[in-house]
Amino acid sequence: MTDITKEASDNPKKAPENDASSCPYLVFFVQRIREITKEKDMSYDLLCKKAGISRSYLPRLFQFQSIPSLQVCSQIADALETPLSVMLDLPEKAQLGVPAGQKRIHELVPEDFSVSAAQDIQKKHNAETAEKAEDSYKEREQQNTQTLILMKILESQSYEEKQIHEIKKLLFRKFS
Repeated sequence: MTDITKEASDNPKKAPENDASSCPYLVFFVQRIREITKEKDMSYDLLCKKAGISRSYLPRLFQFQSIPSLQVCSQIADALETPLSVMLDLPEKAQLGVPAGQKRIHELVPEDFSVSAAQDIQKKHNAETAEKAEDSYKEREQQNTQTLILMKILESQSYEEKQIHEIKKLLFRKFS
């Protein structure tokens, strides 16, 4: 076992709850580093060398005394030849910020949520929306009809006024 391995595994300090160890993503990331290095039989020294990070950084990371930047996470993932998305992918049971008994989809929903119930709700919503659209269409149609009637009335009044004006002209010429 190399020096860095001893430092990282033989010195397991318990970090206070309000520091980096309280971040589930970081805990999972460190766990994934340990798992993958073990799977690949890769020493921590080699990992540090491939990732371009200092030998003293990894023990601090493993003891949650340091929070890696996205760049460092990416370098470690590249060194482990593992996509960063896999390194940061929490298991489904780790539902961050979700109260017990509920499950995150796009928003919080009860665990007994069923697709058929959701489809029924969606159908009802679609029917209500269609009904509102139909009512809105009928209302616009009535408004358009009223506007057309008013335009015809104004048009006929204008025509009558022109006719009256022409008749007045003719009468004026005849009597003048």
